[in-house]
Amino acid sequence: MGEKEIGYKRMVDIREAISYLESLARSFQDGRVVVEHGEKALDLEPPSVVVLEIEAKQKKDKTKFGFEIAWKHTSDNDDGEPLKISSGSDTGPDDLPPAA
Repeated sequence: MGEKEIGYKRMVDIREAISYLESLARSFQDGRVVVEHGEKALDLEPPSVVVLEIEAKQKKDKTKFGFEIAWKHTSDNDDGEPLKISSGSDTGPDDLPPAA
């Protein structure tokens, strides 16, 4: 099968970015992610175990937050430490539950 790819980059209001992330989360929970842009479409079915890569950078004039979810069975870069993501004012648990 040939490689298929859909790329998308543009300036959006933060509410629109959050809407994309919420749709993505729901799709992963449903076990199927359909990405459509123009005439292109990808129908993805992620397995129960994926590799998650998160990167946050802050420079003098630019901040970047990115993540990647890959369909691999193991991660070569697993340091064993849990990752914490919060709004800075969360009063819930400090750590994510351990990976199964």
